[in-house]
Amino acid sequence: MKAKKKIGVITIGQSPRIDLIPEITPYFDTNCEIIEAGALDNLTQAEIDQLFPKDDEVSYVSRLRNGSFATMSKKQIVPLIQQRIDDFEQTMDSIILLCTGTFNDLKCNKTLLFPDRMLSGLVSGVVTNEKIGVIIPIDEQMDSVGEKWNGYQVEFAVANPYVNDTDFVQAANQLKNSGAKYIIMDCMGYTQKHKEIVLSETGIPVILARSVVARVASELS
Repeated sequence: MKAKKKIGVITIGQSPRIDLIPEITPYFDTNCEIIEAGALDNLTQAEIDQLFPKDDEVSYVSRLRNGSFATMSKKQIVPLIQQRIDDFEQTMDSIILLCTGTFNDLKCNKTLLFPDRMLSGLVSGVVTNEKIGVIIPIDEQMDSVGEKWNGYQVEFAVANPYVNDTDFVQAANQLKNSGAKYIIMDCMGYTQKHKEIVLSETGIPVILARSVVARVASELS
C-alpha cells in the first residue's frame, strides 16, 4: 500500500483551524494527510496578550482555538513559527504556512509554501494596468500590505474574518465604487462564504487566498 504524503500546515494562531482546513482538504488527493500545528498552540492567553504589537511593529491577526482572534507582532511570532517548521521538518513531505504575510527569514529544508508569493504571482500574471481592491483584516496592516502591492493602483478595505460578515458588504461596495477591476482577499482567514458575499455585491472577479494556496499545493502533492 502506497504511503500517504504528509502535508504540514502551520497557522500563526492556534490549531485546529476548523474554519479553514475543511475548505482546503477537498483540493488534495486522498493519498495526502494534512497535519496541523499552530504557532500559539502552547501559549496561555496571558502569553498571547504579550505578543500584541508595540509602536510601529508589523501586525498580524489569526484565529484562536476558542473562536476568538489575536493580534500579534510579526517580530514576536517569527521564532514561534520557525519552531513549528523545525518540528515538522523531519516528518512532513511539504509544509504550508497559513498566512499571507511576508516572511523572508524562515528556514526549512523541505518544500515550504508561502501564500504571499503565490498570491502575488497570480495577480502579476493577471493584472496589467487595472486598479485592484485589496481586503485586509485590520487597519494596522495597511502599510505592511501596501509594500507587497507596491507598483499597483490599490484601494484598501478592511473586514476582519474573525468578527462578523457585515463588514464584507461595506468593504465590497467601497472597492466597487473605487473602480477596482479585481479584488484580492489578502488573508488566509477569509472563507468561501466571504468571497461569495464580495462577489455578490460587486460582480468583480475575486481572488481568495486560501483557494489559490490549496490549488497550488495540491499540484505539488
